[in-house]
Amino acid sequence: MNEEEKALAAEYALGLLDDEEARRMTRLREDDPALGAEIAFWQEQMASLLASVEPIAPPPRILDGIEGRIFDDAHHQDWLGTLLLPENRPMLVAIVAAKAVLIAGILIFLL
Repeated sequence: MNEEEKALAAEYALGLLDDEEARRMTRLREDDPALGAEIAFWQEQMASLLASVEPIAPPPRILDGIEGRIFDDAHHQDWLGTLLLPENRPMLVAIVAAKAVLIAGILIFLL
């Protein structure tokens, strides 16, 4: 088994392949015991990692965003609410600064 096949087995075990690739790997797995063993290895590795990690609840804002995307919830924030989130403040500052420069340029041009 080459390195590319090992990488594909890991991606399959992690659920990272698209539907077509996953179906292909499922078919190949049935015919190739070495591939099946590699996939089982990665599944065991992930299971042991998950067993060693304490589950934590995400902050409510993050959980609401995830659930809103998954379930297309009508309660998700509008664009302004998203823009005002703390992680978007640098973008908000840049937008305000750009508007101030634009207004100043227009005023200078008109006066």
